[in-house]
Amino acid sequence: MNKSQSKLADGVSLALAGLLLGAAGFLIVQAMLRPSCNHWGLEIRWLWPACAAAAGWSAIVMALRRRPGGPTLALLAVAAACAATVFVLDYFNVLVEYEAWIARGMPPPWTR
Repeated sequence: MNKSQSKLADGVSLALAGLLLGAAGFLIVQAMLRPSCNHWGLEIRWLWPACAAAAGWSAIVMALRRRPGGPTLALLAVAAACAATVFVLDYFNVLVEYEAWIARGMPPPWTR
């Protein structure tokens, strides 16, 4: 594989990881824009694999390249921010799956 093919493969794979991360972000934003209830039908922790996959893939691309570029670092930063957002939303009961919300005693948002 020559250098231009390698860059193209890196770009395509990073774009796919970015799309996966964008879908996770879209789900978070869509759920946050709803009325003031803090529970929904999906388990927000299911977004962790999307964040981990994007972060892992960007780390692999960075390891394979001698000089990691801006898009790789940006994807890694966004993946870390997505993972942190998922953690905060779940930990502070801002966006919790309905059964987990019931099991936690139906707490209001931003409480632990």
